[in-house]
Amino acid sequence: MANQIRDEIIRQLKNHQDLPYREFAKKLTPNTGRIIGIRIPLLRQISKEILLSDPEAFLEQTKHIYYEEDILMAMVTAGIYRTDIDQMHWIRKCTSIISNWAVCDTLASSLNHHMQNESALYQFVLACLRSSSEFEQRFGLVCLKTLFLIQHEDEIPLLLHSVHYNGYYSLMAAAWLIAEWACTNPDAAYALILDFDAYPSIQKKAIQKIQDSRRDTEL
Repeated sequence: MANQIRDEIIRQLKNHQDLPYREFAKKLTPNTGRIIGIRIPLLRQISKEILLSDPEAFLEQTKHIYYEEDILMAMVTAGIYRTDIDQMHWIRKCTSIISNWAVCDTLASSLNHHMQNESALYQFVLACLRSSSEFEQRFGLVCLKTLFLIQHEDEIPLLLHSVHYNGYYSLMAAAWLIAEWACTNPDAAYALILDFDAYPSIQKKAIQKIQDSRRDTEL
């Protein structure tokens, strides 16, 4: 059953292949493996079709060859929040296979307002921040930025200092979080930037993102 579902999805994806977009995606997203070349709006449409049919059969697949399969897994995992399926089980599975920033950020951003158990997800985010995996760290940081920044802002400095950053993409996620925090609490965010001298790349990128956001506002 699961293999039949996968074969049909791959056939559908290949029928909508966009070769120029595939080349663009290859440059934008390293460590993706094989890419068919499908734009995000179509992937979202396909994920909705999966959610209406048999999402668990799709999520149970362990053989992923294409980047688009991982993106679909992230979208479907976020979309099962209205069902009786254990969403946290699939969030853990999806997080464990992440190997690039696009799948990581798709899952984290798609969970916005799509959570069965906010408290359980927050505890998992804390576990991800303690992980040594670059993309588990990034997932935790992006979730913190997207889902928990306001209600847990008193914890932000301690949490960011507790991470043993392991790679470019977790460092950049921390900078992104600080820059986002500067929009609502600039004094605290700037104080945190000054206190991050052990990670100059986070300081530099956070300042750059803050400056870029101000320029966009002025346009």
